[in-house]
Amino acid sequence: MLKKIICLPKTTSILNNEKGVVMIAALMVLVLLTIIGIASTNVSNTEVKIANHELIYQQNFYRAEGATMEAVVQMESAGPSLNWVTDSVADTEYLIENGNLQSSDFWKYGSAEATPAQSGMDNTQYLGGYGGLLPGEPLEIGSTKRHEYALYGRSAPPNRGEVIVEIGYIKAF
Repeated sequence: MLKKIICLPKTTSILNNEKGVVMIAALMVLVLLTIIGIASTNVSNTEVKIANHELIYQQNFYRAEGATMEAVVQMESAGPSLNWVTDSVADTEYLIENGNLQSSDFWKYGSAEATPAQSGMDNTQYLGGYGGLLPGEPLEIGSTKRHEYALYGRSAPPNRGEVIVEIGYIKAF
C-alpha cells in the first residue's frame, strides 16, 4: 500500500522573518546620529553665546579701568578740588553696592564740562570718594599730608551689563 505524503509549505512566523532588519538598523543609526547632531549644535550655540558675553564683559572691564585712569589723571591735574560723591570712601562703597549711584548725575565724563560724546567715553564714567588722612599723618598746619581716595570707573552700555572698577589712591598735599 502506497501512501501518499503531502508536503505542506512551512509556515513562517513574523519573528522568524528577517526581511527589513537592515533597514531598521540603519534607521536606528540615523536617529542616533540626528540626536547627536542636534545636541552638538545646541552646545555650539551655547558656547558662542558664552564667548560673546565674555567679550562684552572684557570690553566693559577695560572701559571701566580706563575711566579710573581718567580719574587718576584728573586727581593729578586738579587735585582734591574734584567734586566727590561723599566725604567717605565707606559711604561711596555703600551707595555703589546698593545701586544708589545708578544716576548719571554722580558720575563724571572726562573733563568737568565734557558730555559723553565729547569725551569719547560713551557710557563710561568715573567718580571718587574721599577717605581722609592716612593713619599716622601729622596734624600740624603747613606740613605735607597724605590723603586717601577711592576712585571708581564704570562702564554701563545699554543692555550690555555694567562693570565698576575700584582703585585706591593716595595723594600728598
